[in-house]
Amino acid sequence: MIKRDDVLWMAGYLEGEGSFHYVRASKAQRGKACPQPRPLYPVIGVVSIDKDVIERVCRLTGAAMTGPYTRPSKPLVKPIYRSTVTGPNARGWMMMIYPFMGQRRKAKIKSVLTQWREQ
Repeated sequence: MIKRDDVLWMAGYLEGEGSFHYVRASKAQRGKACPQPRPLYPVIGVVSIDKDVIERVCRLTGAAMTGPYTRPSKPLVKPIYRSTVTGPNARGWMMMIYPFMGQRRKAKIKSVLTQWREQ
């Protein structure tokens, strides 16, 4: 069960470091029975040099962590870690954190969920 403190932590983190968008399902994901155009699904993306923070996002959302990624052109820059929350899981988190977000993030979440509902 997700605790209120975890939702508040996630809202605060995503307010500053998260991205909210949607992508179209690939042909492999949609299968043969899926109508055209390919359906949209919501996505929450996070990137950080702090592995422990991305691990916490993954623990709370069930998403996977990828990385570390290094940048050969900038060898002294710390490696980055990434996580992507998708589909119903992303929708659920967007709805849970929505009341705690600032105006700009609320508008983006609303836009993503509206696009998903209207397809």
